[in-house]
Amino acid sequence: MITLSIFLGRFFGLYLIISGFFYLTQGDFIRKAVAEFFKNSALLTISGVINVIIGLLVVLSHNVWISNWMVVITIIGWLALIKGILRFFFPFSGKKFYEKLCSKNGTVYIGIIALVFGFFLTYKGFFFA
Repeated sequence: MITLSIFLGRFFGLYLIISGFFYLTQGDFIRKAVAEFFKNSALLTISGVINVIIGLLVVLSHNVWISNWMVVITIIGWLALIKGILRFFFPFSGKKFYEKLCSKNGTVYIGIIALVFGFFLTYKGFFFA
């Protein structure tokens, strides 16, 4: 389990660092993309499929509920799974939420939060062993 936790910590950590910098530097592009995203049923479906797959992979392989850094990975998996299921059954329900979340200040906050969790997981993933 430790080896899988280290791999997933590295994977999600690096992903969140890259995403964090993306949100901090490309806010205008993200706002346009979110507006277009909800106009495309195929994109909504594919994003639901991807979230369900990632969520199931993490939940089935790493359902660790202990009070240390590894629980963050489990929570990410459950959130991805729930998001994918919601996207399947209520594809347009998050539109207003995402538009508000991706406001001018919203992308900055998302970027900072992603960087904090990204650096935390990357640190744990690369320096835990």
